[in-house]
Amino acid sequence: MHTQRHKLKLLLASALAFTLALSSGLVYASGPTVVFLTSGTSYSTPVDWTNCSNSIEVIGAGGQGGAHGRYGGGGGAYSKITNLTMSGTITYQVGVGASGNAGTGTYPTGGDGTDTWFNGANFAASSVAAKGGSGGSDVGGSGGQASSGIGTLKYSGGDGGGTGTGWSGGGGGAAGPNGAGVAGSAPSSNGGNGGAGDNGSGGTGGTGGTTGSAGGNGTEYDATHGSGGGGGGAYSGSTLGGAGGAYGAGSGGGGGVSNPNWVGGAGGNGLIVITYTPGSCSAASAFFGIVTRFGW
Repeated sequence: MHTQRHKLKLLLASALAFTLALSSGLVYASGPTVVFLTSGTSYSTPVDWTNCSNSIEVIGAGGQGGAHGRYGGGGGAYSKITNLTMSGTITYQVGVGASGNAGTGTYPTGGDGTDTWFNGANFAASSVAAKGGSGGSDVGGSGGQASSGIGTLKYSGGDGGGTGTGWSGGGGGAAGPNGAGVAGSAPSSNGGNGGAGDNGSGGTGGTGGTTGSAGGNGTEYDATHGSGGGGGGAYSGSTLGGAGGAYGAGSGGGGGVSNPNWVGGAGGNGLIVITYTPGSCSAASAFFGIVTRFGW
């Protein structure tokens, strides 16, 4: 008799908890909600946000390959945290891949990709952050470093490939949830190839050539979002290095040794991925609150 009464009380508690969840608009979802931020600076916390079942992932932007047969640009780093407690309006920054004319001088350096962060007025004050890749020069193009990021899981972007006389290296791949970005290759008799994104699970690297081809876009999250592959380096007498793939990959370096317009392509922009399960914490809290209150 006591056992049956106890079971009945548990059933009533479960029904009450579910009713409370429904009345507040918090219901069990069939699966997690995924939000991609590719621009903007502020994010409003959803009404069904749960502090105990979420993750925030960020990828820094890719660096630009240098001009005149320089190194490829470095890929952006990756950082992740889970179960962030937040409310209200959140400030963030999505990194922008470097593009346009390379720097001045005989052998201009490519521009740096900017950093990506979430929940903070700046990089240092944020809850999770990833560094952008460096621009290619005559001595290298480093990927964004995991050691400089903020998060519980962090990977570095791939370095840009080396250089030859009139031939440029490939861009580094962006880091991602499966690991570091792959480094771009140095040229041999042609421009260097770009490195793959996300330890080989992201976009493929572009091919070096007369004009380096663009790196492939990542598809780890869905058909259009993931860690990009680095752009291919350009060969002597060409125009542009290949652009870095979306998201976060470095571009290949520009070919030639006598024209400042032969620059690296554009680095891939950064990305923020927000994943959460609606209503999971609130319903559980309602259930245990009822159990505690009535001493069940």
